[in-house]
Amino acid sequence: MTSDEIYAALAVCAPDIEFSASRELDEDSKWDGDGPDPVEEGFSPYVVIVTARCVANGRMQEGEHSLCGSYFRDDEEIGDVHGYLPQMLEEAASEL
Repeated sequence: MTSDEIYAALAVCAPDIEFSASRELDEDSKWDGDGPDPVEEGFSPYVVIVTARCVANGRMQEGEHSLCGSYFRDDEEIGDVHGYLPQMLEEAASEL
């Protein structure tokens, strides 16, 4: 499933919950993986934050889940967060 399909399915099965994903540049990230540093190939390190929000008992409730060390090109969409989006959405929703 694409991220658009995931969000569309959530709009049907959980219409009272707003889900979103954003990212922030991770200035402190250091590459420690195998192979060349993705920064050298035009990617930047980001922290991706998935948020679930709803009103319950008259109060805004919010749950978040974040993933550090996600490399994207600066103009690249977040999409499915390299396959982690479903798990991140579930974990954010479980905090409501």
